[in-house]
Amino acid sequence: MLCRLRMQAHRAREAYKQIAKQVFDNKRAYFRYLDPHAQIQKPDDSALENEIKSVVQQELGSADEVLLDGRPDSGDVFAITTQMDIGTNKAALIRSYQTRRITGPDLEPNMPIWQAMKATSAAPRYVQSEPGVPQRFVIEKGLVDHGTTKNNPVRDILYECRKLFRYANDMMIIVSVGTGVGLNRKNEIPEMANSVEDRKAEARSWGDRFEAEHAALMERNWMKYFRFDVTGLEDVPLEEWSHEDLIKEKTSAYLAQPEVGQNFYACVDAITALLLSPQGR
Repeated sequence: MLCRLRMQAHRAREAYKQIAKQVFDNKRAYFRYLDPHAQIQKPDDSALENEIKSVVQQELGSADEVLLDGRPDSGDVFAITTQMDIGTNKAALIRSYQTRRITGPDLEPNMPIWQAMKATSAAPRYVQSEPGVPQRFVIEKGLVDHGTTKNNPVRDILYECRKLFRYANDMMIIVSVGTGVGLNRKNEIPEMANSVEDRKAEARSWGDRFEAEHAALMERNWMKYFRFDVTGLEDVPLEEWSHEDLIKEKTSAYLAQPEVGQNFYACVDAITALLLSPQGR
């Protein structure tokens, strides 16, 4: 929304909240479907698709604009999704710019913006087996947000930037933002709570590994790495789009912690210094 649709921050924030309502409903329906004791009902992600198309239509005048953006002053953006197939799933990168770096399966070169946005938001879609056949879940083909060891894509960001900007002796500043820490399992669908905890552990593992791998670059000040992950979210339900004031309160409390605040302003100063330098990108 910020790069490809060139939306101002406040407009992107409001649009994100509208889309997030459908994202949460989509994922909640998916996890309910995994409960063998729940009433079976096929998830429907058409509302999510329509909400995303509405945002693109409002900003660009057409819901079918493609993701690829050839304008010289465009902000480059990529996202990681998963291509589902029968019995397999592969991580795939979706880009708004041209590249020679091929990762994952081949995707539609003229993919619409709405499809790319949906591919990073929609839960996997499952279909019920035939009547009389023991229940089993079959993953439909398509692009979904499915987290295949890509819940913290910090390594992919570095590889993409190196390819895109041809880093030599330039300063690299990487800002990584987590989804927050804290979960009250009593108030959530068990399967969803399990998934959130697994994804958080996986994201933390990749982050720790990245810091260890690039410790030498950070010590020499060739790379600055900032990681922010709001804590204390135990009393915030997973449908956080409807608890904006509480999220703001938790975020402010997190940033008010001395160590976090110092890190935050160090991040701002580093980015500002780079942008204002003669060779700033």
